[in-house]
Amino acid sequence: LSMSYGEDWQRNEVIRLVEAMNKKNTHCLERKDEERRKRLGVCVTGQLSRLELESKIRRLISLNSEAYEIDMVFVLGTNTHFVNGETDAGGRAEWSAELIRKAVRHWAPRVARVVVDAGPQLERP
Repeated sequence: LSMSYGEDWQRNEVIRLVEAMNKKNTHCLERKDEERRKRLGVCVTGQLSRLELESKIRRLISLNSEAYEIDMVFVLGTNTHFVNGETDAGGRAEWSAELIRKAVRHWAPRVARVVVDAGPQLERP
């Protein structure tokens, strides 16, 4: 079974990110107790166009950024089929991966890492 370029890239990107996080976790464990910071991983899922980023930053990230080193991962679908469009609270924002990264850095500069996967879903993950 051959993989398309996109599937191969996504698989390699996930491997690279896991290796980077493992390396960083190892480094944290090697530091002296007084130097260690607790880590918090946040995974945001859903639809890209319904992302309510400001509320996530205000209600979760800002409250924990003093005590934790935070990594954020966004796994967002790009489809535009909404089951109940009349009650959509997301405002249909025109988000992109780069805009999400910039917004997180602006609203929560202490976040250590931001990973955004807003690519098409794999047919066979």
